[in-house]
Amino acid sequence: MLELVKVGGIIVYDNTLWFRTVSMHEECAKETMKSNRQHIIEFNKFLASDTRVQISQVPIGDGITICCQL
Repeated sequence: MLELVKVGGIIVYDNTLWFRTVSMHEECAKETMKSNRQHIIEFNKFLASDTRVQISQVPIGDGITICCQL
């Protein structure tokens, strides 16, 4: 997606806190949420380590992550 966005452009991802399960210990998350929870955690880690973007995570609803391309 970054190839389609100019420097300074913004990409917004929804549901990046996944019903608050990403901040819970795995054993506290409902069984039906665990597989998606792990994918969201991996995605959030990927965004956090990507030097091409600056991110801000907003805890509204299920969470949104705003990425600005550097």
